[in-house]
Amino acid sequence: AAEAEGVDLGKDQSREIVYGMPYAQWQALNQTEASDAKKAEFEARRPRDH
Repeated sequence: AAEAEGVDLGKDQSREIVYGMPYAQWQALNQTEASDAKKAEFEARRPRDH
């Protein structure tokens, strides 16, 4: 959308606008490693290739 408006905005810049801080900082504060149970649940439900 920024490009359509003639605004030069990179991925990192847009993430900072969305998250209100650098993305790496947001990740450190908000994303945690999934538990073994959650990982197993994901694998059990993950679509498989034919």
